[in-house]
Order: sequence, then structure tokens, then C-alpha cells
Amino acid sequence: SKWFVFALPVSLVSVMLAFAALCTRYVKSLKFRGISHETLEAEYSDLLNEVGPFSRDELLVGLIQLTQVVLLIIRPFAISPFVQTEYGENLVNDATLACAPALLLFFLPS
Repeated sequence: SKWFVFALPVSLVSVMLAFAALCTRYVKSLKFRGISHETLEAEYSDLLNEVGPFSRDELLVGLIQLTQVVLLIIRPFAISPFVQTEYGENLVNDATLACAPALLLFFLPS
């Protein structure tokens, strides 16, 4: 809920500072001579042989993670107002939406 308002700017600033530090430390001193198309294709085929093709399990984990992020963002507006006790207490919070997709991963066959 309110953690997103706090964490997003902090995260963006941290990523930009880390990127700037790494660029000034390592990238500025390198001389780029270019990479041929054949070298890129050879590297890609080596990586594909090492890792393997994109699998169904990877797709499911990605979709569940995306669903979790969307649920965490829309919870205050679309979920919490409808899932309450008769006294107005919320029954769904961030912890519920963090654990439910993780639990779902245990039930998916691989």
C-alpha cells in the first residue's frame, strides 16, 4: 500500500546511482572496437545450448510473478474494499498477496 510510494523513488535513485558508478568505474576506461555479427551469433548459440530453450515452467513463474505485482498494486482500490469483515477490517493485505502466488507455485506441475 504506502510502501510503494516510499520504495519506488528510493529504488529508482539507487539504481541510477549504481549505474552511474559502474559506468564511470568500468565502462569509461574501455575501448570498444565493435562486435561482428558472427561473434554475436556464436555467443548466442553457446548460451542457448548451455541454458536451453524457454520452457513452460519459466513462462508460468513469470506470469504468476506478474500477477502478484499487479495484485499488490491494485489491492487498495480493487480488492480491499470488497474483502472486509462486517466491522470494516480488511481481510486481504500485502502479506496475503505475497504468499498466495508463492503457494500457487507448489501446486503447479512441472
